[in-house]
Amino acid sequence: MNLTSRVRRAFLLLSLVLVVSFPACSAKRNLVGQWNKVNGASCDAAYPSKVEFFDNGTYVGGLLHWNGGKYELVDSNRIKLDTRFGPGVYEFEVTNEVLTFRNDENCEFRYRRAK
Repeated sequence: MNLTSRVRRAFLLLSLVLVVSFPACSAKRNLVGQWNKVNGASCDAAYPSKVEFFDNGTYVGGLLHWNGGKYELVDSNRIKLDTRFGPGVYEFEVTNEVLTFRNDENCEFRYRRAK
C-alpha cells in the first residue's frame, strides 16, 4: 500500500469518526444547563421539578428517580442516567428550549430551560 492510499484511508477513518460522534456532541451541548419541569402528565410525579446537566457528564436532580450522578448519551436521542435505583435509559429531545423525556413506560415529561 503506497503513502497516498494510507493517507486517504486515514482521512476516511477520521471523517467517519467525526460524523458518528458529531450528533452526540451536539445533543450534549443542547442538554447542558438548568431545566425546570413543565407541569403535564400525572406519570411525571416521580421526576424532579428541576434538573441540571453539566458538561463533565454529571447531573443534579432530586426526588426518587433522579437523585443526581453521572449521565451518558447512548446516541443522539437516548440518555443513560445513574439513578438511586440503578441506571435508567430515556429517550430525549431538545426543541425550542424544551427538553422532553420519555421513559420505558411511554411516560412523556418536559422541562423548559431556565433563564
